[in-house]
Amino acid sequence: MAKAKQQGSELTRFLRDRRDSIVRHLKGARQHEEPERTSLDDLPVTAIDPVELQRTARMSRERRVLEERLAQLQRGEPITCEDCGEPIPAARLKAVPATRRCFGCQSNVERTDPRIQIAALA
Repeated sequence: MAKAKQQGSELTRFLRDRRDSIVRHLKGARQHEEPERTSLDDLPVTAIDPVELQRTARMSRERRVLEERLAQLQRGEPITCEDCGEPIPAARLKAVPATRRCFGCQSNVERTDPRIQIAALA
C-alpha cells in the first residue's frame, strides 16, 4: 500500500511538472507573437507558423488531458484505458503522459486502423 501511494505521488509530480512545462511554453508562445503591418491597410496581422500552430494545438490538447489525469489522481481514481478499462501502468503514463489507452489496446488500434497504416507508409 505504501509503495502504491509513493508511486501515485511520483506520477502526480511527474504529470504536474509536464503540465507546468506545457503551460510555460504556451504562455511564451503567446508573448512572442508580434503583429506584422500590411502595406495595404496597416492593420495588425499575426504571423502564423503552421508548424508552431500544430505544436501549440497538440500541447493544448495534452495539457487538457493532463488536467483530467491530475484530477483523477487527486480523487483517488486509477487512470484507466478507454478501451478495456484496465489501469494504465505508471511507466506508460510517464512515457506517453496524455495516452488514453494501455499498451495492448494502443497496439491493437495501430495494427487495425487503416489511417495509421497509410500514414506509416508515407
